[in-house]
Amino acid sequence: MTMVGGLDERGLLEHWEAVERVAESVEGIHVLKGVEVDILKDGSLDIAGDVLARADVVVASVHYDTDMPRPRMTRRIIRALENPFVDILGHPTGRKLNERPPYNVNMDDVITAAARTGTALELNSNPKRLDLDDANCRSAREHGVKVVVATDAHSARELGFMRYGINQARRGWLEKGDVLNTATYRGLAKALRKKVRAA
Repeated sequence: MTMVGGLDERGLLEHWEAVERVAESVEGIHVLKGVEVDILKDGSLDIAGDVLARADVVVASVHYDTDMPRPRMTRRIIRALENPFVDILGHPTGRKLNERPPYNVNMDDVITAAARTGTALELNSNPKRLDLDDANCRSAREHGVKVVVATDAHSARELGFMRYGINQARRGWLEKGDVLNTATYRGLAKALRKKVRAA
């Protein structure tokens, strides 16, 4: 199996060893080991749990077989949220504005499952995505689900996408306390490990 970007499990572990070496050499900055994994058709992940256990943060996302019927897609995503190593659901509906519609998924059920499992939802700030939409941001807040505002940047220039995500979060009535990546390092680390401890 390979994760998003093509690394297999061995390559991922080697990459994390390099990250750890960098982290040890840099003072005053916390460097986290993270990975985005694919949610497979049955809701399992393409990286084994014993490998994911070594990550600081795990994002799980749907990238293929996006035309599933609504009940199957919903079950697929909820099963991924139930994985104790998944911290964040990436681009939850998969929409690309003016390119493709969202997956046929019951977001009410997904948000309820995220609240139950302690999984955060990404608000992808790429202006082609803005996924979560404002209504789902508000629903996440009402259910006590944390949101992560992320740029989805593939270059330094795209880090500026953050402002679009912040505007979207404001449209969804999110405040600082609703957004996981406004936390201090200590608060973030505690939140990321809380789910594994509960499992």
